[in-house]
Amino acid sequence: MAKPKTKICPKGHDKDIVGRDSQGRCKQCRKERPSIKKHRKKVCPKGHKISVVGRDKSGACNGCKREHRIKWGKENQEYVQEYNDKNREHKNELSKKWRQEHKEEIKQYFITHKEEFQARQKKYHEEHRQEIMARVKKWQEQNPKLRKIHVRKCLAKRNGRIVAWTDWKKIDEFERHKPEGMTTDHHIPLNGKLVWGLHVSWNLQYLPPHDNFTKLNSCNLLEASEWYGKILEEAGLK
Repeated sequence: MAKPKTKICPKGHDKDIVGRDSQGRCKQCRKERPSIKKHRKKVCPKGHKISVVGRDKSGACNGCKREHRIKWGKENQEYVQEYNDKNREHKNELSKKWRQEHKEEIKQYFITHKEEFQARQKKYHEEHRQEIMARVKKWQEQNPKLRKIHVRKCLAKRNGRIVAWTDWKKIDEFERHKPEGMTTDHHIPLNGKLVWGLHVSWNLQYLPPHDNFTKLNSCNLLEASEWYGKILEEAGLK
């Protein structure tokens, strides 16, 4: 015979009033039971702060899952490369669609995390400089025509910024005294969006490869105006 259901639970709740769950237990007792989430550890066994990395739907550490995915990807590089090659167009379409739908959110994220993003990118470029250069060289060898077009465009832009009084001797001296590991950059870019500079010696500066890469054609107009003011003062024109 089936065991008769008790009306009153051990804590004194009337089950006919507060109700029973699917297993016949007191609903009020289940509500008063402390939540499991409150007793979850703030740091996972591998040392990830849960408040930073977060949890997935099952409660597992996102940091551990990310490390596992990276490790698995390194161990199965051939499979990952083959899968990416087969689904490259589809993945590009999905990512493009997602970026268009979340354009403002992405923009706001980069504004609020600009310094953190730049520091992380700089660290990556310093640690993987040889790998990046190898990938660039490989792409240049595989795409000689595109490389020629790019070089011609750059030369055409530079030639358009050369004036009759360009001081070539000082430019050559500037290039000869360039420190190791540094690149030559223009204070005011030759193809800026708002302003463009000239290919002259006093518009050149030394920058680390990462800073030069991230700078692109951007220019701070306030800094540029102050810099031009100093040049005019040195020349006695201000």
